[in-house]
Amino acid sequence: MRLRIALIVVTAAAAAAQTRQAFEVATIKVNTSNSRRNVDFGADTLTIFNLPLMNILIQAYDVPGEQISLGTFELLFHERYDIVAKAAQHVRRDQMRLMLQTLLADRFHLAVHREQKLVQGYALEVDKDGPKLQAPAEPDSEPDFEKRLGSDVPLQTIKFRNAGMGLVALIVREQADTSKIDRLPPPVIVDMTGLKGGFDFTLEWQREEPAAGDGAPSPRVSLLVGALRKVGLTLKSQKVPIDMLVVDHIDKTPTEN
Repeated sequence: MRLRIALIVVTAAAAAAQTRQAFEVATIKVNTSNSRRNVDFGADTLTIFNLPLMNILIQAYDVPGEQISLGTFELLFHERYDIVAKAAQHVRRDQMRLMLQTLLADRFHLAVHREQKLVQGYALEVDKDGPKLQAPAEPDSEPDFEKRLGSDVPLQTIKFRNAGMGLVALIVREQADTSKIDRLPPPVIVDMTGLKGGFDFTLEWQREEPAAGDGAPSPRVSLLVGALRKVGLTLKSQKVPIDMLVVDHIDKTPTEN
């Protein structure tokens, strides 16, 4: 079921032009090598190496790939590129993403719009007894997290620093994803806590995975629900609204550097 609400069609250039977050200088080159892919958000420089255009779009808009509709332009997004782009000064990562949006609009003439639809997923909510989160020790720092996961670590942990709930939902979704094992679609997890700003806290759970019964959540989701409840959050299975990023146009070849 697709729910269209206040649908406004905009180009990436028009959206970015409101504040005109743009790089001072940038180069884009096609990459046809078999080299390792890499993305580095530096203090004032964004470096992308051998990344498909689809993944560059994911970096620019900070949305999962399954929430992007490429339409008739799907083949173009398999092309791989190197990008080196420099800002005039040090910027936060969210600002650099806006600059990347502007770059894609300027050089590829990318035009997108957003649509909202309802899908079955999980709502990240505040538990009944309220949140148990700490104010950030460094409120001006970049949102960050540190994982201690793996078969050799009995106590699995994800330590968040100055993290907003949108980032928390994204990381929990990544941890709950078992698509490479069971070939099921990744779970959809949407922040519906209403909490604003960043927080410091740690999610902890034992690695042993419980068996899932018929109709029960996946073992990883069950473990994460337990970890979230320790910090006053929870996951609720329900229909959730997600934003779809729809590509209206993109050029086959970027303009010259």
